[in-house]
Amino acid sequence: MNKIKLAIDLDNTIINYDHLFYKAARNKLSIQSNIKNKENIKKLIIKKYSEKNWTEIQSAVYSQKIFQAKIFPGFINEIKKLSKYCEIFIVSHKTLWPIYGKKINLHNKTKQFLKKKKI
Repeated sequence: MNKIKLAIDLDNTIINYDHLFYKAARNKLSIQSNIKNKENIKKLIIKKYSEKNWTEIQSAVYSQKIFQAKIFPGFINEIKKLSKYCEIFIVSHKTLWPIYGKKINLHNKTKQFLKKKKI
């Protein structure tokens, strides 16, 4: 029996960055807000500061801070169940290098993160 092919997006589906974006926004821009959701933090930063500030924070989170990210609760258990029936592919739209900051290979960093998390 052929397994079904299933592609799962990495960022914000497998990896939850909400707390990292909140922390980075507070540290870099001194944002004092109760907003702790990535999308709302993004909107706030772009509106109050700039798109460039948002991209700088995003570059740091996806590269230097990725090992502080969390896997969404229940993901590992559910993926184990699905793997019995599906051939699973993890996809990402990450560029190879961050736009700002240190030149860190995002693909390699992400693979290291997934390996560390046993995914």
